[in-house]
Amino acid sequence: MFDEYFATLGHRQHLIDHIDLNISLKSEDEVEEACKSFTTLIQVSVWKSTPEVSSKFPFNTVNIPDAIQKKVAEKRRLRAKWHDSRLTADKQAFNKASRIFNT
Repeated sequence: MFDEYFATLGHRQHLIDHIDLNISLKSEDEVEEACKSFTTLIQVSVWKSTPEVSSKFPFNTVNIPDAIQKKVAEKRRLRAKWHDSRLTADKQAFNKASRIFNT
């Protein structure tokens, strides 16, 4: 909830503008309703003050050839297999698949 986007003052002003301080808290239902209202107000404030991020991985929008995608998938599969087994043969297969991308 507290990240670099939340550091702006927009959330604070939204809370000040919309919070109701004249709420009766005499019964248990009133306390529950006040808590629910306050929680909703905080959530809305955070959502409004946080800018939308289009994509963390912009390369996903680029068309990557199928042959390269298959090689990357194979390399990832071999790496996972090697991490699970720690066998020398699996490490060699992973290294061989990785060398394709180093050239």
